[in-house]
Amino acid sequence: MLGLSLAIFYDGNERVEIHDNPGKFWFHRFGQVLIGAGHGDTCRPAKLPGIMATDRAEDWGKTRHRYFYTGHVHTQNVAEYPGCIWESFKTIAAKDAWTAAKGYRSGRDMYCIVHHQDHGQVERRRVDVAML
Repeated sequence: MLGLSLAIFYDGNERVEIHDNPGKFWFHRFGQVLIGAGHGDTCRPAKLPGIMATDRAEDWGKTRHRYFYTGHVHTQNVAEYPGCIWESFKTIAAKDAWTAAKGYRSGRDMYCIVHHQDHGQVERRRVDVAML
């Protein structure tokens, strides 16, 4: 419902695009850069480049820099697979009763990652959520 509401609100605004695909994965091509994202709960990270190459075959063939970003594990991880770099991030969510009872104690932060359309990732900024 939120996606539908946002799509109606921003209808006609050329600067805003609302993705309403109910799939588990999201993809965006920006020049020579292909970005994939998903929660990260449905398959192992090593399979994500293959999913990207299959689901977005034309974009895969026309890009040089490919990244797949996930969360789910609430820890920072980076791995380079053939043709794609995968990265997971810590959570930005506050602790709740369920996560505290399960023993989860991950840190909280978020990143702003800047991609150049020809050169891939060129900059990143990290913010510790506890500081906000």
